Amino acid sequence: MARDDQAQLTGDGWSPVDFDVVGPYRWMTAPESLLVMPVASTAATHIRVQALRRPHPVAPTMMALRVNETRLPPQPIRPGWNAYDWELPASVLRTGTNEMAIVIDKAPGEKTIAIADVRLERRE
Repeated sequence: MARDDQAQLTGDGWSPVDFDVVGPYRWMTAPESLLVMPVASTAATHIRVQALRRPHPVAPTMMALRVNETRLPPQPIRPGWNAYDWELPASVLRTGTNEMAIVIDKAPGEKTIAIADVRLERRE
């Protein structure tokens, strides 16, 4: 997500890679920011997103995911860096190329929402 060599996996709605003393990330530049996820196995049960919400007068308050055609429920976005988890329904992922969108409830202010990591996880 936050490496220049992963730029081919980011679609519309993202800034170039930015960084601070903790590490790299990308700012959301639209209410819907797109990703391409190559998936070798559909065994993942969860998606985890590491996101930053900075103070802003019109900061978005909710974040949802869309994986392929399935929309996952919105969650409140807390100030600061936080991890957000969604359970994946069994039939959502497919082997090969998958499309994902991080969706917020309003247009982000400049440098308001940043994403450092999007990870598929398999949990028992």
